Amino acid sequence: MKSVKKLLVLFVISILVVGNIPNPNVYIVNASSTDDDGNDIITPEIIPTQNIGATTIIPGETAHISIFVRLNTYIDDQTISIESADPHIEIISDITLTRPNSQPPVKLESNMETKLEFDVLVKDTTKKGNYNLTLKASGVDIHDKFHSEITMKQPIIIKVPSQKTQPELVVADLNMPENVKAGMEFNVDFTLTNTGGLMAKNTIVTIDGFAADGIIPAYSKSRFNKGDIKTSGSEAVSIPLKVSNDAVGGYKSLTIKITCKDSDENDYTFETPIYINIKGGSSLGDPNLLITDVIQSVSSPMAGGKVTISFNMENRSNSDLKEIKITPTNLTNANFSPIKSEPYKYISLLTSGSKKKVSLNLNVSKDIAEGLNELDISYTYKDDTGKAFGPVTAKLFVLNVQNADEGSTPKLIISDFKTSEENLKAGKSFDFSFDVLNTNSNVSARNIKVTLSSTDNVFSVTKGSNSFYIPIIKAGETKHNTMNLKVKADSVTKAYPLEIKFEYEYEGMPVPEDGTISTGVTVSEIINLQVMENARPVVSNIMMGYGEIPIVNTPTTLNFEFYNLGKSVLSNVTAKIDGTDFTASSAMLFIGNVEAGSGDVYEIEITPMIEGLAKGNLIISYEDSNGDTIEVPTPFESTVDPMPAFNPDESDPGMNPLPPETKKEIVNLPVFIIIQIVLFFIMIPIGRKVKLELYKKKLHKQEENSI
Repeated sequence: MKSVKKLLVLFVISILVVGNIPNPNVYIVNASSTDDDGNDIITPEIIPTQNIGATTIIPGETAHISIFVRLNTYIDDQTISIESADPHIEIISDITLTRPNSQPPVKLESNMETKLEFDVLVKDTTKKGNYNLTLKASGVDIHDKFHSEITMKQPIIIKVPSQKTQPELVVADLNMPENVKAGMEFNVDFTLTNTGGLMAKNTIVTIDGFAADGIIPAYSKSRFNKGDIKTSGSEAVSIPLKVSNDAVGGYKSLTIKITCKDSDENDYTFETPIYINIKGGSSLGDPNLLITDVIQSVSSPMAGGKVTISFNMENRSNSDLKEIKITPTNLTNANFSPIKSEPYKYISLLTSGSKKKVSLNLNVSKDIAEGLNELDISYTYKDDTGKAFGPVTAKLFVLNVQNADEGSTPKLIISDFKTSEENLKAGKSFDFSFDVLNTNSNVSARNIKVTLSSTDNVFSVTKGSNSFYIPIIKAGETKHNTMNLKVKADSVTKAYPLEIKFEYEYEGMPVPEDGTISTGVTVSEIINLQVMENARPVVSNIMMGYGEIPIVNTPTTLNFEFYNLGKSVLSNVTAKIDGTDFTASSAMLFIGNVEAGSGDVYEIEITPMIEGLAKGNLIISYEDSNGDTIEVPTPFESTVDPMPAFNPDESDPGMNPLPPETKKEIVNLPVFIIIQIVLFFIMIPIGRKVKLELYKKKLHKQEENSI
C-alpha cells in the first residue's frame, strides 16, 4: 500500500513539473480583468506567429511584405490597417488576408494562423535608417464590446540601407561669342545636366546681372521653365541676350541662376557665373584710327609746282567711327599751301575694319627747302556711343622736293634712328642713336644746337645735359649721335613722343630789317618710341584645400596669392585651370583690375579627377595698358586620395534597433523532465534528514526545560 502511495505522489509531482514547462506551439490567454458579472476580460492583441525580420528597400523602390499573425481572442467586424510613422514610407496596396483551405473574406482568428500581405513604397527622398510600421485592427469582442485600437506590439521594420543625393544641376557645353559689340544680339547656349541622385522638379532658369551699360535681355519672359529633369538627364537651354547701345567695354559678369525642387518640395538653388567681353567703349582707351598707305602724286615735286598727297584713314578698332575731320596744320607760304580753301576733309562714317581714301591737293612754295619736307595732319572723330576723341596728330613726309635756288634754307631732319634694346621697358636705360641729315644740296647748317625732350619727362638723359652742340653739317652731310636715356618707371605700354629740336644758322641767312640779331632757324622732329610697361605679376602660396588631402571626384578649393609688383595697373585679371587632372566648377575666375603694389588671396573650386599625383596649371591672364592679353602659367600638383569604400550594410545607430531575437531553450523538454525527477529524489532524503534534525533539537530543548 505504501508503495502505491509513493508512486501516486511521484506521478502527481511529475504532472506538476511538466505543466510548468513552456510550449511555443500552445497559446495561453490570461485574463487582464473581469467584468461586473465576473467574466474574464481579455485585452485584444495581434500576435505574430512567425519571426518578422526587417525588410530592406532602396529609396524610390517598392517591396511586397508577407507576415503571419493571429489574434489572442475572438474579434468580429474587423477592420485592419497599417500605419507608418514617417511620411516617406507609404502603404500603396490593399491589405490582403489568406489562410489555407479558407474562402475569402478571411479575418484574423485567435486559434489559427493568418497570412497578411501588402506593398510598401520607399520615397526617393528617404534617409538611410530603420522605419517602423504598426499593424492595427478594430472590432467587437464576444461580449459585444468595441475595441478601436488593437495593435501588434512588435513593429514591422523597413530597413533603408542608403540614401540618394540631392539634385545637382550643372551647366555644361557653354557656347557664346568670345567678344561682342554694342547693339549686338547673341545667344547663350548650354546644356543643363542633373548629376545628383534625385529628380530635379520644376526647374527654372533665370539670368542675373543685367545693366544698362552692359548686357540686357533680348526676351520678354522673366524665366525659362525646363520642367522635371531626372537623374543623369539633360535639357538644352538657349537664352537670347543683347549688348546695350550704351555699353562700356570690358568684361561683364552675368549669373546663370537655376532653381528646382525635389519630391518633398525642398528648394535648391545653383549659380554659375559667366563672363562676356564687350569690345569697344571707354574702358579700352581710344579707338585705333590710323593713317596708312601714304602716296605722293609725283616722285620729285618742284618748287612752285603742285603735288597731291593721298592716304587711307583705316579703322582698326572694334567699333564704328563717325564724324571724322582731317586737317593739315602746318601749311605756310614757305612749304605747302592748299589749292582750295577747304578747312578740312570730312568722313561721316567709317565702319569697324574698313578704310577710306583721302587726297590733299597742295601748291609747293617757291621758297621750299629741297629734299625731305613734312606735312602735319590733325584729325578728330567720335565712336559709336558719341564720345569724342582727338585731336590726333601725325606727320606725313613729302620726299625729294627740288629747288634750283641756291639761297634756299637748309633743312635738318632725322634720317635714321635706332635703340640698343628692341623692347624699351619702364624703368630701364637704353642707348638712343640717330642721324641728323642736311637735306639741302647747296647750303650748310652752322652752330647747331640739338635738344632732346619728352612730355612728363618719360625719356630722361642719364648723364649730363639733354642738349649738345654741332659746329656744322654741310649740304647733304649726315652726323651720327648717341645718347643714353632712361624710361620713366611708371610708364604704361604705348608709344611716347621724343622731340628732337634743332636751332641753327646758315650761310646767306637774311638779316632782320630792324637791325636786331637773327635768332636763326628752329625746327623739331617728333619720334615715337614704343615702351613696354614693367609688369611684374606674382603668383605664390598655391595650396589645395585647407590642409586636408583632397579626395578624387570630391570638390575642394585651390587657394593662391596674386600680387602686382609692377608700377602700373593690371586690367581685367582672370584666373583659370588648365589640365586634365583637375576640373574647375567655373570656366574662369574674374579678379578685375589689380592696382600697382596690391594683391589678395583668391580661391577656385576644383575637383580632382585622378588618384595619386595630380598635376595642373593655374593660368593668370591680364590686359596691359595697350589692350594686349598676357598669360602667366604657374604649375601645381597634389596627392589625391581614393574615394572611401561605402558599406551598404551599415545603419545609422540613431535609428530604431532590429527586433529582439526569440530566446532559444537552454535544454530540450525530455532532458528538463529527467533533471526535475532527479532533483526530486535527491531532495527527499535531504528533507527527511533536515526534519529529523529539527525534531531532535525540539526533544533536546524539552529535556532541558524539564530539568
